[in-house]
Amino acid sequence: MILACELKYKELKNGESSSNKELKKIVRSGAVPYGKRYFIIYKNKEVAFLYLDYPPFHDYVILYEIYVITEHRNKGIAKLILDKTDELCKLENRQKIKLYVHSLDKLTNDEQLVKLYESKSYKISSTENGRITMEKVLIN
Repeated sequence: MILACELKYKELKNGESSSNKELKKIVRSGAVPYGKRYFIIYKNKEVAFLYLDYPPFHDYVILYEIYVITEHRNKGIAKLILDKTDELCKLENRQKIKLYVHSLDKLTNDEQLVKLYESKSYKISSTENGRITMEKVLIN
């Protein structure tokens, strides 16, 4: 199991891409006006990606994308990233995190993702048109 202190978070600059082949397919290089994107580094290698959107004049953050490369899955990295997401959102004085459940590859399905998010206190808020929306209320 990987420890939180072993992960480093590097905020991406506009136009920056990944050196990892798998992440290169996931990370869009365009500007994100209200978002922040991070590479998660473990032992000097990019192992995951996080994209948070901070809509202005709202009390929530949208967890837009979280992706852990295949060889580093099932090591607890996604859960550690979700913990860090809580911290980042609190620093921005946001009270909730919202997300749409969607897999970025064919190796993970929505049911697995819902279990992951529920393990971190996210609750299903909507299931309209087959699309699952979840949210978490942050406690300061």
